[in-house]
Amino acid sequence: MECVNRKNLSKVLSFALLVCMLMTCITAVTFAEITDGTYYDIAIDGDLKVGESKDVVVTVTTVTGGEAQVVKSDRALTVSSSDPSVVEVVSGKLVGKKEGVATITVYGFNPNWNGEERTMMVVVSKGAIQTKNFDTETEKGYKETIGEFTNIPYSYLEYPRHGLTGLGLSLDPLKSAIHRYEYSKDHGDVISVEESITSFMFKIWECGSHNSTLGGCHPENGKDASNELSYLFLQVLRNIHDSHPRMVVRIAEDTPVELTDLIIKIWSEGMCDPTVVSDTTVIPGLLKLGVTLKDARNYATLGCQEIEIPGKCNTGCEDGSFNLAKVLEIAMLGGKSPIDPSYQLGPVTKTFEECETFDDLFDGYIRQLKYFTEIHLYLCRKSQECKVANHSKLLKGLFTDGCLEKGIPHDAGGPIYGYGVIETAGLAATADSMIAIKKFIYDEKTLTKKQLITMLKANFDGFERERQMLLNGAPKFGNDNAEVDELATRILDLYWTEISKYETGRGGVYTGACSLLTGGISFGATMGAMADGRFAHEPLGNTMGPRPGADTHGLTAMLNSVAKLPMKKGVGGTTLNVILTTKMLATTELRRSVSNVIRSFLKNGGCMAQITTANKEDLIDAKCHPERHSDLTVRVGGYSIQFVQMDAISQDEIISRYV
Repeated sequence: MECVNRKNLSKVLSFALLVCMLMTCITAVTFAEITDGTYYDIAIDGDLKVGESKDVVVTVTTVTGGEAQVVKSDRALTVSSSDPSVVEVVSGKLVGKKEGVATITVYGFNPNWNGEERTMMVVVSKGAIQTKNFDTETEKGYKETIGEFTNIPYSYLEYPRHGLTGLGLSLDPLKSAIHRYEYSKDHGDVISVEESITSFMFKIWECGSHNSTLGGCHPENGKDASNELSYLFLQVLRNIHDSHPRMVVRIAEDTPVELTDLIIKIWSEGMCDPTVVSDTTVIPGLLKLGVTLKDARNYATLGCQEIEIPGKCNTGCEDGSFNLAKVLEIAMLGGKSPIDPSYQLGPVTKTFEECETFDDLFDGYIRQLKYFTEIHLYLCRKSQECKVANHSKLLKGLFTDGCLEKGIPHDAGGPIYGYGVIETAGLAATADSMIAIKKFIYDEKTLTKKQLITMLKANFDGFERERQMLLNGAPKFGNDNAEVDELATRILDLYWTEISKYETGRGGVYTGACSLLTGGISFGATMGAMADGRFAHEPLGNTMGPRPGADTHGLTAMLNSVAKLPMKKGVGGTTLNVILTTKMLATTELRRSVSNVIRSFLKNGGCMAQITTANKEDLIDAKCHPERHSDLTVRVGGYSIQFVQMDAISQDEIISRYV
């Protein structure tokens, strides 16, 4: 806690408590000397008992010129229950049906209401009122960002913001809660800053927010927005020392070194959070999508690492996933199906055996890539139309600017920003295979095309010497090799440029991303052997980085390779798994060196980095003796998990990342 300026702790405490109060029991108070605005209290008088009925009361207080007018809301509310056996609605009242906790969603829906009015969504639990969000599409909780919450204590005074988007809070309720906290504090109710922050973080997690964002810049002037809360939240995360709550820190060129030092220190103690993401890369990329500068500066993360504009765009990496390596497999067959060679799956191009030059092969790859991109994005648009027809994201629309105003749902173009996101798989495997073909077939003529085709069909059975040559004799992406890095950059730039030519059902274009989680395993399971020495059905890798184990020249070389990629064309959220073992971070000098390398990566083209700090020998031992390693945490991709909770295939994929 030594990094925190204590003179601002009262402000910090105010903020922490005000949000906790907004999430728990709300009671009426006297408004005095509060900024003009509209404030809401939603209450139920006591617990619901079996057979008892109660009114849900909404009190609206309007403050004008320091004078408050209080009225009961006459607007109709919709009341429903996640458990119909607990409560039912009779003549507009709640009627208890059994003892225990009554969890009831109460929200207003009127397209003419403003942003504050449409945040009136709460949960009634034994008579207490909580703000809560629910995912209308899954049963896993509401997958939404809460925005850059560390800016709130200062931003509500300095400039307007969308507020805690994922929690449905806007600025006037925040001011109201500050008044409530001050009232409480004046009457002797004071708790520690650390306890306040901890309560807040767990309340965020409880309310279904999978991720939260620290740092970044002020939307108005672009200056560093980190403050005392940035350090406080990180210190509490450090003390919790678990895979959740999840946290991301935005890093810019003027981000204090002390903040990144604290992040590295947390990693050195065995944690995988927080993720770090680059303002230098993301903000210009969002501007290319038509996002305003002010909104681009206000981006945050949701889900695992998806980037969005809080309350103004669609949900993350959901439009589709595309396997670049599968296109190469089809291109080498001249567009025919790998499963049934008699079936023409793509356009007719030269087969690998017919390609006289490497350029012939690459030209065929480009034709197949464009063809399958068009089909894929057509299907993505049809998927969006299905979501519209089935009222997908109906509840999220209440919290997204544009949907109610236009009367249009998310996937039909309701949000202010309608861009889409396509996840991209198989880049490293594609580049590594192409460079091996170029080197051994066309440049050095060490192998013939027929020999390579025979080896791939046999899955290298009987050709281990040749496989080792392909595996270790050709350059691999992730080692700062100019030739293969240039090829990977060319491939990715072609694909992300191509998807940007297509319009989504929401009215925007597509941007790239990579949030495959364990998708690299499933994509690899459908593929045959490849010219990079990869056996059939092996994982492809699940991030924008090198294939697992292929980066043999160290951390800096790997980050240099990735930083060359056109990341500004893929700002949907692009993961990069980075191995930084606790041994690599054991001293102050090592940590400072890593801090410099990470900051340089994020400044010079990198998008984000997700860290695994476990040592390889501990992972191997944990497979045999899981009881010894219950707290051993690893990064799958966008999320972290205890290693012993993973299945054996996923554990092996994690271990394979270590050289």
